[in-house]
Amino acid sequence: MRGLFLLGRLRIVQERYADARCIYDWLLHKYGDRTETLLNLAKSYDMLCFWDRSEETYRRVLDKEPDNVKAMLGLSTIAVQRHDPATVHEWADKALAVQPGTIQALSNKAFAYLQDRDFGNGWPLYEHGAGHLKYRQVRSYIGEPRWQGEMGEDVRLLVHSEQGIGDQIAE
Repeated sequence: MRGLFLLGRLRIVQERYADARCIYDWLLHKYGDRTETLLNLAKSYDMLCFWDRSEETYRRVLDKEPDNVKAMLGLSTIAVQRHDPATVHEWADKALAVQPGTIQALSNKAFAYLQDRDFGNGWPLYEHGAGHLKYRQVRSYIGEPRWQGEMGEDVRLLVHSEQGIGDQIAE
């Protein structure tokens, strides 16, 4: 069992989520609802954009372990993908109540604020998370002031794109 579990983790790291899903489905069928197996299966579903299945699987974890922060963060992240800011805040706040300062929860809240065009709350949280999450590098443009949401004829805005979920904020 341990070997297959680790093979599934390797497939997730290799971004071979369909392979990981098959492995974790089989492990659940053979050995039952083990928390780490469920979490990895939910992650696989999430990365395959099977958000209903991912949500259902994270909820199975929470049925067993109501304070499981990984499952709460997973549900918050799915809500970001679905552009559902209220649900993002609900699950991120629950995760923060159990584990204060959780960077992923704060970053998810940033995305939710930005989706709601609440730039005053969104950008500071986004910048905080940008320095701590994998694949998020803080880019500093020395000497250039940060945009605070002001509008006007003489306002110029540099839009810097990134690979990932940030591109979906404007959708």
